Amino acid sequence: MNSSIKDAITMRALIEVDNLYALEENRSDGKIKLNVIGGFALMLNNIRKDMTEYTDIDYVGGELPENLQKIIKNVGIKHGLDVNWINNDALLEGSSLEDLEITTGKLNFAPTKVELNCFEVHSLCNQDLIRLKMMAIDTTYMTLEAGETFTRMKDFSDVKLLMEQLNIDIPALKKMTSDYVLEPVVYDIVDMYNKTGEVVIESVVN
Repeated sequence: MNSSIKDAITMRALIEVDNLYALEENRSDGKIKLNVIGGFALMLNNIRKDMTEYTDIDYVGGELPENLQKIIKNVGIKHGLDVNWINNDALLEGSSLEDLEITTGKLNFAPTKVELNCFEVHSLCNQDLIRLKMMAIDTTYMTLEAGETFTRMKDFSDVKLLMEQLNIDIPALKKMTSDYVLEPVVYDIVDMYNKTGEVVIESVVN
């Protein structure tokens, strides 16, 4: 585990949960795999470097044991985190990773250097992270027609950082993600953000 990730409040909380769950008499046999996506995966992959920034731990997998969920809730309250700070909200109730991949394409996870007693933490690879980020921007963009507010501003900086890490430009980004993006204009918005640091939607749409 790189030293900086230990400074993240979510990691400190996860380590505390791990230590407490290790003391439980009725805990799961073997380690629980956390296939992590979202902001925490970006931190684990050293894409987001500001470890003072809060992010949930979004994972793809089944429900966690009830006694573990209780520990997670209590540790979250102690640290002032969201109640749902470890969650599998990416999955619909009763669905699986395979069900999710029908929409997202194949998701590839790799082991991390996070060493815990009860958890085995795997992180989504950068190529798949950028695809999910573009899908999130695209989906939110399409809600504008219904009068919704654009709420995915953070995704633009994440896409920019991922593009720099992957050493790709907008044409390469299109090639990687166009099968999953319905509104081509979002590439123009991303390109404008990369050049100016601003998310300017109206000027692109008009």
